[in-house]
Amino acid sequence: MKLSIIIPVYNVAAWLPETVDSVLAQSFRDFELILVDDGATDGSGEICDFYAAKDPRVRVIHQKNAGVSAARNTGVAAARGEYIGFTDSDDIIEKDMYAVMMSLAEKHNADVVQCRHDRANTLNEALRQDDSVVMTGEEFVRRMFTKNGLDYTNQVALWSKIYKKELFEDIVFPVGQVYEDEQETYKLCLKAVRLAETNDILYHYIKRENSIITGVSPKKMLDKQAALLDRLNYLPQRLPELEQQCCVRFARYCEG
Repeated sequence: MKLSIIIPVYNVAAWLPETVDSVLAQSFRDFELILVDDGATDGSGEICDFYAAKDPRVRVIHQKNAGVSAARNTGVAAARGEYIGFTDSDDIIEKDMYAVMMSLAEKHNADVVQCRHDRANTLNEALRQDDSVVMTGEEFVRRMFTKNGLDYTNQVALWSKIYKKELFEDIVFPVGQVYEDEQETYKLCLKAVRLAETNDILYHYIKRENSIITGVSPKKMLDKQAALLDRLNYLPQRLPELEQQCCVRFARYCEG
């Protein structure tokens, strides 16, 4: 099997069917979809079971509520694909998203492939530029923190990429925290010998009022601070020239 797509699921019954339908409609067919029901109480778990009953590519794992990071860890542990991708449970993807990305992965023997995304309340027509670039993981991470004009969210997001499964051997998402992508995505990318990137917009990040990241709370602020502090402690060990950028970003966040 070439690809495992992981969707953490918690109380998203209103949006989950549209998300799952967009994944199952992929033109690339050699994948499994792992739905991790993280103790949902609104019927989302039953929706997962409905899809598993009608499509053999769908696998469902039910677990007690432990947060999105724990759900991602569960999905990674269960994945059987050569590559792993993530989709949030209230977003939508283009029908050829994984065909484009898997084609680049095979063409360049890439460990990580990244596409672009848009943010919308409704779907926009996808922008296709039909170009790609290849770089090392270190070049990508260095560019992530130093080049102006890049979409920072896209760079740190888990869902804009596919990854060779072997990259996760020593990666664990921090259980109980959000902003887990800011803390771990760049570590996955650093391990890539080759990282391919397409400018095609293939992922639609749909704005939701009740999403995990929407709004401000002391817990979210502390989680964000923890992610930035982890980066400050980790990244300069690999790329010393980025220590100043990490310090500045951490200080600015702490200052509010």
